[in-house]
Amino acid sequence: MSIEFLSPGALWFVLLIPTVWLIRKFRLANLSQKHWFWVALTRSLSIICLVLGLSQPVLKLTDEDPSVIFLLDVSASIPQSFISNGIKWIDKVTSQGNSKNSEVIVFADRALPGGDLLSQ
Repeated sequence: MSIEFLSPGALWFVLLIPTVWLIRKFRLANLSQKHWFWVALTRSLSIICLVLGLSQPVLKLTDEDPSVIFLLDVSASIPQSFISNGIKWIDKVTSQGNSKNSEVIVFADRALPGGDLLSQ
């Protein structure tokens, strides 16, 4: 499992956080130190959330047993030889045992689970 940032350049905006705390020193409003602390903290957290959102983080999960879906077009416009070659190829790939989570979807005018077709 890993995290990747699609727009890592946006992380540079984190450098704006110290300016929030510096602006607090040169305030014109008459607020207590405690109040300014919470205002600066809220603004800093807001900037962090915005920067993380702009950097587009992606969580990559690895799976040693991927799911595979085979789509097989059996409409009238497809030659029977092509369909039979497709069935043979699907049988060959699934018999190698690379993926235990596989399904065949057969479609023409509507999709049907293709397990019955492959057994014929």
